Amino acid sequence: MAAPFFPAAAPPAEPGSRSVRKGSLGSQGFPKSVRLLRSRDFRRIYDRGTRHSCSLFAAFAFPESAAAAGPHVGFTTPKALGKAVARNRIRRRLREAVRMELESLSPEWSIVFNPRRKAFDCPLPELRAEVKRLFLRLTAQAMTARTMTAPSMTARGEVSLSSSAPGSLPDTSA
Repeated sequence: MAAPFFPAAAPPAEPGSRSVRKGSLGSQGFPKSVRLLRSRDFRRIYDRGTRHSCSLFAAFAFPESAAAAGPHVGFTTPKALGKAVARNRIRRRLREAVRMELESLSPEWSIVFNPRRKAFDCPLPELRAEVKRLFLRLTAQAMTARTMTAPSMTARGEVSLSSSAPGSLPDTSA
């Protein structure tokens, strides 16, 4: 009778081999703190967010409060994309592209990605480039929104919260 096999006692995988034990990804996995999981969070982003489209996916983005603990990302794959195996593959590929570019996203965004059929066959670098393009666009949008609402100094040294030009005098006609 053969000895029982215990995965914990198995020798470590060789570098470069494709076998990876579960849980050994460490920091390379998709962080749990970034994931969107609740239905109400998805619904809020769909309802209040803005849609950004490209040939590989549609993304719905909603800026959270500035005190948000980093960006949040969710994925939906409609049944129209195929059976579960195909949908899971598309989701895994898009999740990996997002994970690789997550550092370029400003922390106040919550995004839901809805992949398209073309994401199944496209090369990962192309998918990653589209994700990066979206993240840079959202970060730039957040920067302009911050400068529009940032306090500015008036000519008399007062702080104005309006989005008027810096150096202009506040309206005191009241």
